Amino acid sequence: MDTAPSLEPRRTSPAGAWHRSAWLWWSLRIVMTLWFAQIALQVAFAAGFVSGSTSWFSMHSLNGALLVLPLMVGFPVALLNAIVARGAWWPLVVLPALFFLVTMQMTLGYTRIVGVHIVGGVLVFALALITCIELWRRRHVPRPARRPRTLQSAQGDLR
Repeated sequence: MDTAPSLEPRRTSPAGAWHRSAWLWWSLRIVMTLWFAQIALQVAFAAGFVSGSTSWFSMHSLNGALLVLPLMVGFPVALLNAIVARGAWWPLVVLPALFFLVTMQMTLGYTRIVGVHIVGGVLVFALALITCIELWRRRHVPRPARRPRTLQSAQGDLR
C-alpha cells in the first residue's frame, strides 16, 4: 500500500471535476499569500530598524501603510466566493478582523507606542500565517444550494 502523498492536484468536487467557481478560491489564496509575503517583509524592515539602521524605518513605514491594500482586494473576492460560488464563509469574518488589527497596528506605530506595536505585529504575523495555512489546506467545496421556498410552505409557516 502506497502511503506517499500524490503530486496530482486534488479535485474540488465529488465527481472529480474542477468546480467552475474554484478560481475565486484560488484568487483569495494568491491575494492572501502575497499579503503574507508583505507581512514577512514588514518584519524584516522592523528588524533592520530595531537593529540600529534608521534607513529601514521609512521602508517599514511605507510598507505598513500599504498593508491594508491586499485586504481591501481580498474582501470582495471572499464575498464573491461566499455568495456566488457558495464557498467558505469564514474569510468574511477573518479579513475584516485582520483589517482592523492592521489599522490598529498602523495607529500604534505612528503614535510611537512601540511596546504594544511590537506585540501586535507578532499577533498580525501569526494570524496571517494561520490564515494562509487554512486557505491552502482547505479546498473549495461549494455548499449545496438551498431549496427554494414555495408559496405553500410559506403559508404553512403562518399557521
